[in-house]
Amino acid sequence: MWASVFGSCGPSAQLTVSLDRATYAAGDLVRGIVALCVFRDMIGDELTVRFQGEETLSWVEVDDDRHHNRHPSHEQRRAVRTKTNRFLNDKVVVFSFPRPFTKGETYEFPFLYQSHATLPGVFKMHYQNGFESSEYRHIQDLRAALTYTVRAKINQGSLFGFGNFHARCNLVMYEVPKIGIHPTTTSSDSNGSFDAKTQSVKLLSLFSQGKCETTAFLDKYVYCSGGIARIQYHVNNASQMHIQAVKVRLYQDVYLCLRQSRVRDAKPVSRRVANVEFTGIAAESEHLDTLLLALRSQDDGSELTPSMNGALIKCAYRVHIQFDIRWCADPCLDLPIVIAAAATTATATSRQSAAYDQDLARVAVVK
Repeated sequence: MWASVFGSCGPSAQLTVSLDRATYAAGDLVRGIVALCVFRDMIGDELTVRFQGEETLSWVEVDDDRHHNRHPSHEQRRAVRTKTNRFLNDKVVVFSFPRPFTKGETYEFPFLYQSHATLPGVFKMHYQNGFESSEYRHIQDLRAALTYTVRAKINQGSLFGFGNFHARCNLVMYEVPKIGIHPTTTSSDSNGSFDAKTQSVKLLSLFSQGKCETTAFLDKYVYCSGGIARIQYHVNNASQMHIQAVKVRLYQDVYLCLRQSRVRDAKPVSRRVANVEFTGIAAESEHLDTLLLALRSQDDGSELTPSMNGALIKCAYRVHIQFDIRWCADPCLDLPIVIAAAATTATATSRQSAAYDQDLARVAVVK
């Protein structure tokens, strides 16, 4: 009687779940196996596999009394804040009828799951403090993560679920970039981002030294993490000031929906992840060149976290080009860039080709 209510004492089986690949692109077919190793004869009523996705934000908000009281106590009030968005909870039923399992046997149950093509990619970040933006000035120990989990469960029908068996594993899902779709910036064509600026060069912000025209564009918009970005730039330095150096930096901009209702309203937490410097350009001269930028972390050479777009978290990248002119305001250009996992770029291209073929087929039918 008690076994039917609370389940038998001691483990009667061990459940594990595994996937056929280490990483997936959104929209891929996920294949896996649930394995059941039986230690004692048992009956399982149902086997289910759940696919769950979750965004989590946690941070410590520091409120200094000195900003509020005339006679400060020099104490800081610290409040721990959290924010969660559970955006995926799909269930796959492997079997849903009672079936016996024999002691000493191992059973394997394959399963399939068609992931959604619009899922955001995985992400993880931890910042202690030292934020440049005033929006995050009173924020410490900021953690942001977007994760996927696969959970398998065998239900034995016992009260309160005491006799159920559980297993879980992580699912690494990367976002598929939207090739040809750009943010709201100037675009040279459907492949790469573009920026241009004509600036008056003023010594000490007072004395005009002429004008400097700068233009830069990327040969494409989406790059694989760990690849090489090709940046073509043109400078017409009609001023009387030398450009001391051309500084190229890659920034990771992370937008976090802490207090805002939409992530696009947030100000980014920016971090420089790559940096390279090139020789300058003489005064009253024109220069055209191609620069190469490795899309790897400048700290340890590791590949960069791919770009992603969630409801609470957004990770974006931009190439920042600074033309360093001494004693003057520097002309600067910004080129948005999407960094994708290697597998997702091929997926995006194949899907775009398939959509193009379908459009051609529709045109042929209409004709």
